Amino acid sequence: MGKRVALVSRLFFARDYEGAIGEAQNVLQLEPDHLNALFFLGSSYTVSGQYADGVETLERVVELDPDNPFRITMLAWAYARSSQREPALEMLERVDGRGPILKEIAIVHGELGELDRAFGYLDQAFSEDPGLLVELRSDPTADSLRADPRFEELLKRIGFDDR
Repeated sequence: MGKRVALVSRLFFARDYEGAIGEAQNVLQLEPDHLNALFFLGSSYTVSGQYADGVETLERVVELDPDNPFRITMLAWAYARSSQREPALEMLERVDGRGPILKEIAIVHGELGELDRAFGYLDQAFSEDPGLLVELRSDPTADSLRADPRFEELLKRIGFDDR
């Protein structure tokens, strides 16, 4: 099952959302509560504009793993992406706002249109542990940040200056 879920992840980061959705559904036919398959299914639905399905799937992920701050923050992202500001902020209140989820918190603020706050969290993540940002360049959930010139500047600071 691990190889199939790894394929789902690769398809998601390659922006083949239809492929990721199909592969995640295949995994879920065999193991209906597979957290990572559900996570990438919900994320793929969300980035491809299928907001109701994305939110519902990511809500299921948080229901199955209620204490995981990463999963809670990504549900906040799905709410924000689907223009549900209040539920997004409620989810952010459930996490403490530091450490390994700083990038994800920044992404939620980016979706909410709060770019200064988003880049504040990204700067904090870079200061605390630049390794937290290694997937930033290819992460589809970070698309709301890409148009801001600070995004390219941050990529250069991380060491991705060969775009």
